[in-house]
Amino acid sequence: MAAAEIIVVPVTTKAERETFVDLSYRLNGSDPNWVPPLRMEALELVTPGRNPFFEHADVQLFLAKRGGKVVGRISAHIDRLATAGLTQDELERAKKLDPKDPTPWIYSAIENKQDSRINEAVRDLERSLELNDNRRVYRSQFLLDQDRAVRSAQLGHVSSASMRTRCSSSRTRSRSRTTRTTTAPATRKA
Repeated sequence: MAAAEIIVVPVTTKAERETFVDLSYRLNGSDPNWVPPLRMEALELVTPGRNPFFEHADVQLFLAKRGGKVVGRISAHIDRLATAGLTQDELERAKKLDPKDPTPWIYSAIENKQDSRINEAVRDLERSLELNDNRRVYRSQFLLDQDRAVRSAQLGHVSSASMRTRCSSSRTRSRSRTTRTTTAPATRKA
């Protein structure tokens, strides 16, 4: 018998938020080594207005369901304080401190892409790819391959963004040329 498909749905109600919290109690309740947090505290952690993290972060909770039963949960966060951006000075310092580390190059590429500096973003992504294998001491080959795939995908994304920018700017120039009209100077009747 085939397993039912897993469906992931966003948490939008208080009842779903409670289900999100209760899942850990259901899954871990029989583990003698599990020390459950207080339900009230666990619920406050995922409730906007109760947790100050929500003041500077975008959070979306999800429930994974199979056959109508909740079987997993996902919490996706974007912390605006953390992503406020490393300054270029910090990235340059990181590149100098460890010239073989690809990490500052990938962050530099992201910053450049967000600032619409596409050529610099592509250059930094390519440098990050070149340096990827220098992390072999810290990461398995599988993770290195995964890093390379992420960087390659980002490179493709930056390249396609560059093409869209070029195409839209050339269409704008083309439109401005075709919409120009010349009018004869008005003549005054005496």
